[in-house]
Amino acid sequence: MHAVPDPFDHPQDTAEFRRPAHRPGVELYRAHIVRHAFEPHTHEAFGFGTIDAGVERFRYRGTEHLAPADTLVRMNPDELHTGRAETSAGWRYRMLYLDAEVLEQLSGERGWWFADALDHDAGRARRVSRLLRQLWHAVECASTGTFAGAHAHGHSHAHAHADAHSDSDADADADTEANAAGLAPGSVSEAALAFDGVLLRLVDELRPGARVAQPARSEGLVRFAPVLEHLRANLSQRITLDELAGVAGLSPFHFLRQFRRAHHATPQQMLMALRLFEAKRLLGVGEAPAQVAAAVGLTDQAHLTRTFANRYGVTPARYQQQLGTRPARRT
Repeated sequence: MHAVPDPFDHPQDTAEFRRPAHRPGVELYRAHIVRHAFEPHTHEAFGFGTIDAGVERFRYRGTEHLAPADTLVRMNPDELHTGRAETSAGWRYRMLYLDAEVLEQLSGERGWWFADALDHDAGRARRVSRLLRQLWHAVECASTGTFAGAHAHGHSHAHAHADAHSDSDADADADTEANAAGLAPGSVSEAALAFDGVLLRLVDELRPGARVAQPARSEGLVRFAPVLEHLRANLSQRITLDELAGVAGLSPFHFLRQFRRAHHATPQQMLMALRLFEAKRLLGVGEAPAQVAAAVGLTDQAHLTRTFANRYGVTPARYQQQLGTRPARRT
């Protein structure tokens, strides 16, 4: 197997993705970041996570936030955000990305949203972190065929070292969850059932901070909805400011000012975020990186690699390797 290049400059910067094979619309992520700074990006899904160590600084809805250890992070879909370390030691965190439809099925409620990106209830954050570790462990159980020691499969040395204590806890937590569900060690056939049980418990933990009736969309967001649809429909095309202003019915620079005020990003930043999210989706279903680059309007595969890593912390090849969706090599 060919080694996948690491996009990070600092040896302690690591990031990994996992997806449960049985549950579309769910993605797990964990990372330890010291030097890397994430450029504006979006996930088009709810993002729930915990800061397990260190402090993160990120920009969300036009405001800078600091998230120290034992903080719960809650992001609504389609919100551009950044991320970088606030301290020299960086920060370690875990995330769960849930499609809105999946969250609705789990909660039985429609229209969840979160007014605040951060919840500083340390007890709830630790409970959610424990559940996130259990979810990760359950996915690895299903992929490796065993409960014991599954967490070590496929880790980089740096990440395994950084997460040594938390992964030991994850073993105990996940095995406890498996036992509570009536699973014997190695009973991979029921790992999906255990995963779904933990996922529901995690949603229950998030419910107290959720608002169910969404607030009325601002005039700017409503006005620019056709612009976003135009961007999504033309990712591979050359798009001009005059073109977007015409869709909005405004003069070019008036449009530029109003769009930035509504979305806390320029049209070009939004376009790149949408391009990279679509690239992430295509990579997740097994499309070759070179084809993905062309499909979303990037110059070439190298451009895709650089911009994807800047936003998601892994190269396209490593992302596909972690999800098991890398295209077969031609002989």
